[in-house]
Amino acid sequence: MITDKYVLESLDKLSQRGSPSEQLESYIQSVSRSIQQGKYRRISLPIKTLKEIKEDSLTVNYVAILCYYVLTNECLLKLPRAYEAVRYFKSAQSSQRNQLLYSLQTAPERLWKSLPGLPKHPIRSDLLSRLTQCEDFANRYTESLGRLMVEFRAGDQLPPKEELQRRLNALSQFLQLDSVNIVEILQATEKLTEGIGSATTAVTRNVPPVKPPSFVTRYWPAAFLALCYGPTSLMALWQSRETIKRFVQENVIDFVRGLIINWVYTPLRQVWATVRHDDDSSIAVMSQGTLSSESSSLTRMIVHFMQENTSQPLNEEQLVSQVEKGDLTQFLKIYETQLEHPVRNIASGALIRSLLIQIQKTKVDGSLALNGIDRMLQSQQLVFGVVALSPALVIIYTLTTSAYRLCKIGRLWSYESQHKEILSRSLNNAERLLNYDGVEAEESYWNQGLLAIEVTTVYQMGLTLLPRNMRKEWTRDVAELTDPKLSLRSRLNVVYRIYHTYSKYF
Repeated sequence: MITDKYVLESLDKLSQRGSPSEQLESYIQSVSRSIQQGKYRRISLPIKTLKEIKEDSLTVNYVAILCYYVLTNECLLKLPRAYEAVRYFKSAQSSQRNQLLYSLQTAPERLWKSLPGLPKHPIRSDLLSRLTQCEDFANRYTESLGRLMVEFRAGDQLPPKEELQRRLNALSQFLQLDSVNIVEILQATEKLTEGIGSATTAVTRNVPPVKPPSFVTRYWPAAFLALCYGPTSLMALWQSRETIKRFVQENVIDFVRGLIINWVYTPLRQVWATVRHDDDSSIAVMSQGTLSSESSSLTRMIVHFMQENTSQPLNEEQLVSQVEKGDLTQFLKIYETQLEHPVRNIASGALIRSLLIQIQKTKVDGSLALNGIDRMLQSQQLVFGVVALSPALVIIYTLTTSAYRLCKIGRLWSYESQHKEILSRSLNNAERLLNYDGVEAEESYWNQGLLAIEVTTVYQMGLTLLPRNMRKEWTRDVAELTDPKLSLRSRLNVVYRIYHTYSKYF
């Protein structure tokens, strides 16, 4: 908690005056270890043993610090729940639908309290009464917490005797005692830690429980429906077990098997074959060797045609080279000559032969275009394999993450967005409270207590969002928000530093 650093410093400072008694040493060591581990451990001080000890100032000072440790931590743990109860009752009061739901949930309790007649208090008045009780409790203890933190620390610079008296007065005022006797303070601390925010004690002045309705109260309608229709539904499920079994087989087992084999194993094998340059795995829109065979056929046809239709000496190597490059100039000159007497050349078959050669040339050009497409597909084959694998990987990652959270955390969702929202709201409230300066004393105490509660919420939410290797820096920075040694301006700069350093995790 945010007050633990001050407690640890006070214990170290007090140890310089003298060591605690043997009866207290184990409790002090336990508190020190808990603070260093970032945990709060409720302790029960030995009141009978304390009575037997000579109440010297050093022993009383140690006990006062331990009482301060327990009271502040209990308040910082319980008061946020009281503010949650306030938000719950405000939400229940916000709409008629929520009021009707609240009426249904609390109907048995209200009927039991008002028997033999009908409920005496309408829903709105009941909600208003509970909301007022929760707000009064939260505001009163928030102010008391702020007063305790300010007044207890105010004696740090005073002489030892006056310092102890200031601390005892602060504890006595918080516990609403008329005496500053350390034994009475210790007894009242024990009672308060057992009852604050959850039960009625003498110290809390008969304040009723400040919490939302219990789990049973809120969910008894659902449990009642399950009890009424549960056996019938179970019998219907048992009678339909074969249909359910077939449905699970077709829609769950077969789905998982098909997902793994068709969308994970096969694409992975194709990606691996692509990386290894396996010829069998290549993507193609035409058969291998098609372009080469058609180009060779075209070359032979033109060479034979030119040999039969020219009287001049023919350089076959030059002609073959030109045909391979797509240059058919010599052939086209003969074709142009044939077109001067088309009927005669058709009858002799020469023009038809020329047309068939050009059709073969068109086939070669088409094969060449398809070969280019094949090369482009093969260059992007790895990308296609990864894209085909991605949807299955996303599904598998989601399923495994949900299963892990269900087994390890106990729920399918981590509620990270809700934690971020709570942290942002509390950090905003902390910054707003730090901007208040020059207010009256009572309001200042309330602001100080509320600031401690908001900073505690910020600290706890940050522990769930930040990596483990940043928790030490996070604890140090958040603790500075309530450090009275720093000015308000300096603490506002701490807020800016928190936003600047940790905003990517919020």
